[in-house]
Formats: sequence, C-alpha cells, structure tokens
Amino acid sequence: MTSNVVLRDTEAMSSTTAWFRSTISLDEIRKPALELLMHYTSLAPEAIVSHLITVRNNAYKSAPYPCVGIFLFLELQMSRHPLYPAILSQLSSTNGDYCLLDVGCGLGQDLRKLRYDGAQLQRIYAVELEQGLIDSGFDLFMDSNQSKHNFIAGDALQGDPSQWLKIFGIENGFNAMYVGNLFHLFDWSDQLLIARNLISLTQKREKPVIFGWQYAARKSGLVSLGPNKEAQIYGHNEESMKKFWKEVGELTGTKWSLQVGCEWSEDARLAKDINWGDAGGNGLMQFSVQRV
Repeated sequence: MTSNVVLRDTEAMSSTTAWFRSTISLDEIRKPALELLMHYTSLAPEAIVSHLITVRNNAYKSAPYPCVGIFLFLELQMSRHPLYPAILSQLSSTNGDYCLLDVGCGLGQDLRKLRYDGAQLQRIYAVELEQGLIDSGFDLFMDSNQSKHNFIAGDALQGDPSQWLKIFGIENGFNAMYVGNLFHLFDWSDQLLIARNLISLTQKREKPVIFGWQYAARKSGLVSLGPNKEAQIYGHNEESMKKFWKEVGELTGTKWSLQVGCEWSEDARLAKDINWGDAGGNGLMQFSVQRV
C-alpha cells in the first residue's frame, strides 16, 4: 500500500460494507494457506480460525482494505502466478545473489510461503506502507523472532526507494519484484510513478522481472470505488496494459516484454466479493514484464 491510497473502508468493520466478512470457516481456508498457518503457528486446525479472525480484525482496524476485510491474503496469490516455480528455483539456490522484493506485501503471507517452499531467507524482502499490517503478519504467523529484518514500512509512490536498498543492505538491487493487488489502487498517472520507482531498484540487474496480480476490467478506464465512490482507480484490460508498459518504458528509458492473462471465473474472489462498478465485467489479471 502507499500513502495516496483512498480505497479504504471508511466505516471499518461495518457489517454493511462488501469489503468486510465477519467470519470465515475452516472449510473456506484453502489447503495451501491452512498448511502454511499450521506450519508457522503450530496451532491445531480447530484453533486456526479464531486466531485468524482475531488477528485479521486488529489488522483491519489500522488498514481497512478489501484484501484484509475479505481474507484475500489467504489466497497466496504469488504462488499461483505462472512465474512462481522459476523464481522460487532462483531464490532457493545457494549460489548467486538473486533477490526478490514484495511491494505492498500486506501481512507478508507470500514471503512466508516462499520461505516455506524453500527460498533462502536472505534473498526475500518486503515493503508495506502500513506498519500495522507488518505487525499483524508477525502476530498471524507467530514468527517475530525469525524475519523482522526482511520487512520494512515504505511508500512506493511518494517515498525514496533507494533508501530501501540501504536498509536491507542490498547493493545491486532486485532481480524480481512482486506487486500483488497494488497497481489497481491508483489512477494511471500514479501507476506510472510507482512503476518508475520500482524500476529504479532493478537497474543493476540483467533482465529483471516485475510480476503480480490486479483487478481486470473488460473495458479499461477510470472506475469510481469506495463506499461513497470516492476512489478513482484505473482498471486495465490486456490492451491498456500493453499501452501502459510502453509508456513506462518511454518514461524510464527502458523496454519491457509483457505477458498478461485474465481470469473471469466466479472463483476470482477479488472480483466476486467486491462490486467494482461499471467496468464492463470483473476479473483478475496476472501479468509479468521483463526488461529486454
């Protein structure tokens, strides 16, 4: 998340908002997420739900975003991305210095999944605007004694990303950057600024990749969201994504190869649980760009 985000539930934990589910059942937690929670917490399955709801409620008070309110963080979306196996292989190697940064990491669930799947701890890092979400992640996974130095609070839009490298102690920047459900929180111009800032962290790497998920619209353009329609975000389809990354390249003096695909199924929970307005249909988009 970043400081310019207005896509928040202004009546946090309101029973009337579509962005907050008061509870979740054990059967609704998909197997990978349940295994991850059990691994980190050592809690029995029957204890997971109450622990999860308590932590989520505290997180939502400080960061009332849809991804928190509807338990989207349990989807472990990074691991569902087509690039995940290849990137995990690089991060699991004991050779080289391949590094990944998760931008807008939320509760840090995807970094924990990477670590669980074998990634080296010194190769994976995360930035999140909301310190409360980082803290809630340590509460959720009960691992504050293991990985605190891998998470920092930072602003991808208005902050100075070069400071992140100094804090993490990384000289050559990142090979891979994950942006899960981040770009769709902003309008076109702010998305450009975020992309520029992220690219600045990859300049010393050969063929770096930026990948992630976001809301997909059949008809691209500005969408008014929020309880009072106060948020103006830009919803992309495949054609607008091509145009966007071409403009990013022109802005940064770089060139990027884009791979993009959309899911329109009812299983796309971000699309299903939130009314995204009149954008001509809702879905989820997975994308990746690699510098060429």
